[in-house]
Amino acid sequence: MKTIVAIVALATLIAAPAFAQSGKNARTQAYAQQRQQTQTQRHSTNLADDVYVNGQYVGFDPDLMIRAQLQRDVGTSD
Repeated sequence: MKTIVAIVALATLIAAPAFAQSGKNARTQAYAQQRQQTQTQRHSTNLADDVYVNGQYVGFDPDLMIRAQLQRDVGTSD
């Protein structure tokens, strides 16, 4: 019985570093989780009214003509 406990303890000590996360990996996972939450966030009650250009949210409007204008106006300055 003592041998089994000793083997399990030794296996745990050997395997523990393999399961540990590095600081960089944890930061990467936190960033990915935050990005996923941001991407799934709804900007309006009707997703068809949202306007995205190159994956970036630029606005929303129920009027098709205004949504087209929002898409055209991105990147232009007054």
